[in-house]
Amino acid sequence: MRSPKRLAAVAETGLAGTGPEEVFDDLATLAAQLVDAPLAFITIVDDERCWWKSVVGRAAGEARSSAAEDSLCHYMIGSGSTLVVEDAAEDERVRRYRSVVTLGIGAWAGSPVRSADGEVLGSLCVVDTAPRTWSSQDVRVVDALAGAASREIRLRSALAAHLRSAAESSLSEARLGALAAQAAVLSESLQVGLLPALDPAVLGISVESRYLPGEDRLLLGGDLFDLTRTPDGSLAFLIGDVAGHGPVPAAVGASLRAAWRALALTQEGSAHWIDGLERVVASAHLDAELFVTLSTGTIDPGFESVTLRSAGHPPPLLRHGDGRVEVLVVESGPPVGLGDGVTLRPPTTVLLEAGWSLLLCTDGLFEGRRAPGSTQRVGLEEVARRFAVLSAEGRPDEKTLDRLLEFVTDANGGPIEDDVAVLLLQAPHPEDGPTGT
Repeated sequence: MRSPKRLAAVAETGLAGTGPEEVFDDLATLAAQLVDAPLAFITIVDDERCWWKSVVGRAAGEARSSAAEDSLCHYMIGSGSTLVVEDAAEDERVRRYRSVVTLGIGAWAGSPVRSADGEVLGSLCVVDTAPRTWSSQDVRVVDALAGAASREIRLRSALAAHLRSAAESSLSEARLGALAAQAAVLSESLQVGLLPALDPAVLGISVESRYLPGEDRLLLGGDLFDLTRTPDGSLAFLIGDVAGHGPVPAAVGASLRAAWRALALTQEGSAHWIDGLERVVASAHLDAELFVTLSTGTIDPGFESVTLRSAGHPPPLLRHGDGRVEVLVVESGPPVGLGDGVTLRPPTTVLLEAGWSLLLCTDGLFEGRRAPGSTQRVGLEEVARRFAVLSAEGRPDEKTLDRLLEFVTDANGGPIEDDVAVLLLQAPHPEDGPTGT
């Protein structure tokens, strides 16, 4: 609890004792709504106080902290792991904590909020006033949103370090400092926060993905993607692109991915997912004017059809079993952040034949130059043609994606200006045998 390293990490955030902010309030509100809990908190815990950075379900003006030793976060900081309590009054681990009585805690579920080096800063937790059984889905939602809060804090820390470097150094030295700081963020936030590990054995589908940073590696992008199984057994997917570069778009992207996963686990239908992401973007980052293009939807449990919604995002490519590749026609609404809920377009459903492959991408894949020095863009149709050529001898694989990226990079005459994210989905090949779900 009083580890100097942990307390230094808490101090570095500058969040202890500070007031509410919309980005944290939105995550806490989403947590409370998705698990149907009356209370939700995001906390920062120093050596004396448990500070409630966000609190949902208590009246404005009420106290926003408690003594550290009175909080259930105290136990979780000691264990360093997610804590699930179904009956606080009877649970030997926590019933002695004063907040069980003062906050009327019947049940509690929380996950650590961590610094970049893994120190526990506090928690994101949900509270019920009566004992209850938290489902595995509830716990996954809490874990996902705690991860989003963690990434928000890490990216702020990286940005603050860069600004300090710029203030204290010459321009060239500041740029070197920015390289080091943002390279760390790229590894920690993009690879972990935006680009999740996709396990085919868990998803029950063949998956390949690639992420190619843009020409200026100092500029973090907000490309993101994810896959998860929904409660009805469908495979939900997301690919998106936050406008702009830098820590703010990257932070928004990380929050959106975590929020999308929580929504996909609890809300039926992509219309609800997009509506939830609209709310995240609307309250995300103070006065930042951001929008997000994205494509999301589901593949049915039998891998026989795909249903998509687009919010200003490029359509996917569908490779048929006979090798033909087409650019799917998907009716698109406005990007998330620019919509009003009324302009959401109906979903597009496409039947999937045996041997299908679905390629989803961000626009960096086809907006490079057609040839070195050319003013013309490669275009999605040309990428579709190249994809067909590269997969003419058999079903696409990881080498196909690598060669496709080599093609657009060579055509551009070097690294592409924008980030590129590519997601290739295919039903399991009969020769692969059964996969787990």
